[in-house]
Amino acid sequence: MTVLDNLLLSRHNAMGAGALENRLWLGRSAREEKAAKEKAREVAALMQIEQLADTPVAGMNHDETAEMTETIVQVNRDLGVAILLVEHDMKMVMGISNRVCVLNFGQRIALGKPAEVIRDEAVVAAYLGAA
Repeated sequence: MTVLDNLLLSRHNAMGAGALENRLWLGRSAREEKAAKEKAREVAALMQIEQLADTPVAGMNHDETAEMTETIVQVNRDLGVAILLVEHDMKMVMGISNRVCVLNFGQRIALGKPAEVIRDEAVVAAYLGAA
């Protein structure tokens, strides 16, 4: 999925039409989808990633990860919005999250504060490697 697709995911629940209707651009959904895309592009601009809107977001290097982390923290702090972050970089996740939900093959194995989750035996076994 592109960056724009990922940003649009957060808008579909707020729209009157379903995700399928929006994808097919039927009736009212065409207007909603257009408005949602405009809003998603505004968010991308706010996060200073509008040039990446049409590209897949994966495989960030260290500098890009640091910059994105700073941006996420700033958006959360300045706008007071909750942010759902799907990420495999445990250092990043644990460094900025208030709560963490860990999935393993689609099943939740831990939920809680980062300090609790990182010590969870199932998380250690699945992601960090047993000692």
